[in-house]
Amino acid sequence: MKAIAILAASVLLSAGACSAAGKPYWLKTWSFGEISGSKEAKAGVTQTGATQLGLEPDRVIDPLYEGCPAGANYDDIKHRSRAELARHFGTSWRFPATLDAPASVAGWIRCKGVNVAPVAFVNPSLGYRFFEEGIVITLH
Repeated sequence: MKAIAILAASVLLSAGACSAAGKPYWLKTWSFGEISGSKEAKAGVTQTGATQLGLEPDRVIDPLYEGCPAGANYDDIKHRSRAELARHFGTSWRFPATLDAPASVAGWIRCKGVNVAPVAFVNPSLGYRFFEEGIVITLH
């Protein structure tokens, strides 16, 4: 009986360690950097006062839209070539060449099953938030 309890405890501990170690590098708060797009569109983003994108396991804090207080899903974020991004997101955006990096990932952030924000991440310190009117926001 004691052996079973020890085995169960070790399985639970190792499962917890795996989930903590398995957290994606992009699941964090990102700061907005350079905004590319038309002058008017960039001014519109600047006027919102938005400066960060917060990605948490079950919620998204994105002041560019209503956000997702619960039910966030990131299953669509995976490795894709730039050509695949145009097919997946549409042709509204110019996808940066940095997305050719082998470790880059991209996809839709979903809220309760609805696509709400297209994003891409190159590494732990560089990502992109794609927004309306062809706007690309660099994330750091």
